[in-house]
Amino acid sequence: MSKSLLRLLFLLPVIAGLLAATSFFGNHSLPQPAEEYLRWYMSQPLEGAELILNRMALIGLVGMVASTIGLIMFWSPARYIYLVSLLLALSDQAVTLPVLISGWENFLDNVAQISIGLNLGLMFSMPGRTYFEPK
Repeated sequence: MSKSLLRLLFLLPVIAGLLAATSFFGNHSLPQPAEEYLRWYMSQPLEGAELILNRMALIGLVGMVASTIGLIMFWSPARYIYLVSLLLALSDQAVTLPVLISGWENFLDNVAQISIGLNLGLMFSMPGRTYFEPK
């Protein structure tokens, strides 16, 4: 596996996440009552465990984006920062919140999740691991 292909795979979750986020805040093709509910729900403040887990997830997402830069440069500690950041980002999944998303957002989210799993496998196994070893 070439370094260029590995770099592209490391960038895939960030690209898919950004596309999903921009479509999330853009126009929806949802029915009017669903759009009104989504606007109301987004205006509600988070409280208690939801707030804490949401902040942990936000820190994890920022850490994943930052560690992706290290992964692209094949900096060895970036692999562990990425893993810890992923665990922090997963904390948001512990609280079930009703959210409406369109088909494209769901597709892009699935692409990001699959590519994150693929990246974890590639960065900790051969041949990807060899690129992170000190020279």
